[in-house]
Amino acid sequence: MKRNQNVLLMSDGAFVLLFILCCVCVMFTAGDPDRYMQNMIFMNVAFFAAILTYFTSVTTGLIFNLLFIFGYGTYVLYEIIAEGAAVAGQSYFWLIMTPAITAVTWLLTYSNQQLQAENERLRKKSATLATLDELTRLKNSLSFQTDAEVFMALSKRYQIPLTLLVITVKYWNEISRFVSEDELTGMITDVSKINESNIRTNDSLYLL
Repeated sequence: MKRNQNVLLMSDGAFVLLFILCCVCVMFTAGDPDRYMQNMIFMNVAFFAAILTYFTSVTTGLIFNLLFIFGYGTYVLYEIIAEGAAVAGQSYFWLIMTPAITAVTWLLTYSNQQLQAENERLRKKSATLATLDELTRLKNSLSFQTDAEVFMALSKRYQIPLTLLVITVKYWNEISRFVSEDELTGMITDVSKINESNIRTNDSLYLL
């Protein structure tokens, strides 16, 4: 349960952080009218890297980021040599922001995958517990109704005697008020083990 909460927290944190980074990119692009088209292209490249990471893997995203850093570094070097432009602090913005967006996107993807795996595990567990008691692992009333129809049909078809034995505990409600749930489960488990040792292998036990 605690692990699931940590994954939820990580997913929410990654989503909020991704939203903040996107807002920073938009404000940075809008705040420099002279390089608006250039920043718009770089922002689209950063978003494309995030989409690529989300739908493929973090390795693919990192490779794309390396290619982007190499290409962007070449472009900045060209501006310095060919045009004599000075290296401004804003030139490093996309070098930092693009890998950051990729990393946060991977974190969001990873946490979502963990949640999906946990959801699948719980779904399979629920399907199993639909016919079993969660604490004692005994078949429940739903399984009894299904098996009873099969046993009765076999009994009629092959003329085999069918016996139903119901065991009730006297003053069960009163007892359950004075003992804990773990102790009740232990009592039921002990009774079921005693019964299992005294029945045939083709007989079934149910907790109704």
